[in-house]
Amino acid sequence: EKPDFTVGGAGYIDNGDFIIQDKHISIKSGRPNASYLLLETHSFDKDGYETTFETPLKNDAFCFIKVAWKDKENRFSFINKIPQDLLYTDEIADNIYIYFAGFLSFERFQSVVHEYYKTGKSSCFIKKGDPIGRTGVKMDADNYIFQNSNLVSMNNLWYYLKLKVKD
Repeated sequence: EKPDFTVGGAGYIDNGDFIIQDKHISIKSGRPNASYLLLETHSFDKDGYETTFETPLKNDAFCFIKVAWKDKENRFSFINKIPQDLLYTDEIADNIYIYFAGFLSFERFQSVVHEYYKTGKSSCFIKKGDPIGRTGVKMDADNYIFQNSNLVSMNNLWYYLKLKVKD
């Protein structure tokens, strides 16, 4: 099946970022210097299922990518000329760098969520208003937080998901 690269706009909710052989993969992005994968707590139930969908959804993996523009000075003028319903073109690919930082398994995420709901705290939880790392930037919402160094290498994603390669 051909991938759907359209963007639905504000308030539009689809059925996930990537669905491959019935495995749901959530793609999260950050700046090139981002040190943490952040997942807002209000978007997940007590079992780690994403609640932004009509039926709560299990994300089998959360992939964290870092995006950098090749030409920082002109990136906003470039972004403004991209049609709203278009996510990917060769021109965009020629103007960005993408780094796959790693992924977080559903089981690891679920264990953190269970710990938080059971005890009211977790080493992977940061409250709204708390500073993140040494940056001094304050969180604008409660988040589950995972350091890049604790993510699994993207090289292991297909093995983890037990995807079958079709001939």
